Amino acid sequence: MTATSRSNSRRNLLLIAAIAFVPMFIAYGVFFFAPELIPQNTTNRGQLMSPPVDLTGKLPVTEEWQLVLVPRSACANDCTDLIHQTRQIHIALGKNADRVSRSVIFSAPISGEINAQLEDAYPELSILINPQVMEVFRLSQPENSSSPFVVYVVDPLGQLVMAYDVETVGKPLLLDLKHLLKVSSIG
Repeated sequence: MTATSRSNSRRNLLLIAAIAFVPMFIAYGVFFFAPELIPQNTTNRGQLMSPPVDLTGKLPVTEEWQLVLVPRSACANDCTDLIHQTRQIHIALGKNADRVSRSVIFSAPISGEINAQLEDAYPELSILINPQVMEVFRLSQPENSSSPFVVYVVDPLGQLVMAYDVETVGKPLLLDLKHLLKVSSIG
């Protein structure tokens, strides 16, 4: 091995080491010495629940992400429109649709007619009547929300992680769900 090839080999080795360690040192320096440079905003479109609300033992156990619709009043036309919209979001997930289930929770029994309509139109929709869980959801409603319905996202571990009022249920919910399913290894 000649002196030039040895010199080139050392330079290549130092270049490879620099590629690996220089970004790490820069990140360390920014984290500890310039934290104002770290972005503080998030990309989620719904309200992130911080800290997440634990619902284990209160909802049926599934190994899927759950979209839970919580109407604050009786389920009328507006409620069925929102249930339809969540079904459309569920379909729009494509290959990831089997990783998500949908539920609606009522605090009191609903009329047999509405129940039959929901079961006929949405056979995969889980209809639950549970006043205790309704209260947990009501306490976790989005800030400054006066909408009559809220859609929540519950992860496969039973944690309530996001909330959407009626205005943000369409495309914002779909985009957030696609992102969650892309980065999540659970469910």
